[in-house]
Amino acid sequence: MPDDTIKFYALFDYGVELELDNPDSAIIVYNSARDVAERIHYPMGYCKYANAIAYPLELLERYNEKDSIIYRAIEVCKQNGFVRELAKKYHALGVSEQMRRQYQKSITFYLQGLTLVDQLKDTTLYTAFYNNLGGVFKGIGNNQKAYEYGEKALSIHRARGKKSGIASAQLNLSILDVRNQNYSQAIIRCNEALQISNELNDIEGMMISRINLADVYLGLRDGDQALAILQPCDSLAALYGSKRNQMLTQQAFASVFYFQKNYKKSIYHNEKALQLAMDMHEKERISTSHKIMADNYEAISDFNKAYFHYKLFHQYADSVKNEALQKNVELLEMQYNSEKQERQILEKNLELSEANNKSQTRGIWLIVVIGLLLLGLSLFFF
Repeated sequence: MPDDTIKFYALFDYGVELELDNPDSAIIVYNSARDVAERIHYPMGYCKYANAIAYPLELLERYNEKDSIIYRAIEVCKQNGFVRELAKKYHALGVSEQMRRQYQKSITFYLQGLTLVDQLKDTTLYTAFYNNLGGVFKGIGNNQKAYEYGEKALSIHRARGKKSGIASAQLNLSILDVRNQNYSQAIIRCNEALQISNELNDIEGMMISRINLADVYLGLRDGDQALAILQPCDSLAALYGSKRNQMLTQQAFASVFYFQKNYKKSIYHNEKALQLAMDMHEKERISTSHKIMADNYEAISDFNKAYFHYKLFHQYADSVKNEALQKNVELLEMQYNSEKQERQILEKNLELSEANNKSQTRGIWLIVVIGLLLLGLSLFFF
């Protein structure tokens, strides 16, 4: 095919088909699409490429490479006035920082993007930002704010009939339900997400739904049901191939076997989870694995190993849940809301000003028309 937009979108669509099962190949195809866009001087093509390639790079945990592409795309968006694409780029950077557990940086990018979305009034983009903002507040332990953003996202997805979005929002909210010990609501949410994932043949969705559901049953002290729910996740994790999902699956098995007092199996699965977490430099998950290890070794009276893992648990413990970060994040959100109110007031004033101008213009025309009628009548009688 000759280099043109048709060839670009052919490659682009092919990359989309490949990215879940074969992210490495998807990256190669997306880079070919980028080359076409650059040869034909198609800036929108580069912007779309940047957003598309972000996902397979995230699957492979290549965040620095992804961010360098996004930063370049931001400049292209600014130069060409692509406001919607620019909002997407801030969202992509927010995701990177959220994955790194850099929550303050993450929320800064999300609120920058939301400021642009407010101008566009784009419901699709609103849900993307609301979902992830809910995740940020969940990460720092602010359940109330997490609920607010999660419910906002869910209501928009339901209004649009977006099934994958409904499943994602329900899973996020189910975690908050478990924290609040609202297990019956969490089961409803997880089952809806699992049903949607089965309908869409979304393997990752099936796994996360089952992992979350198992956590609910552990909260209800039903280890057998939790294990039954988790059983298919091993084969699903192997099929999907994502290290992160394999890690989450192994950690879930470790938690269930610990609950069942099968400490040998719990340690076996947790060792796998710990190695995967260390490979990905996931400090929060490393911390969780060391805590599970410490609990297991304490239960079998191996206090030296228990103490060793307990120290590492504290060493890796996530430091994002401190008061200073909470205040900084809340301040950022207040600033965004304040700016949003100012924009709404300005828009209202502009509407009033335009209405007044129209009213004044109508008044002037009315005077002119009456004057002409009087002049016409005067001339007629004369």
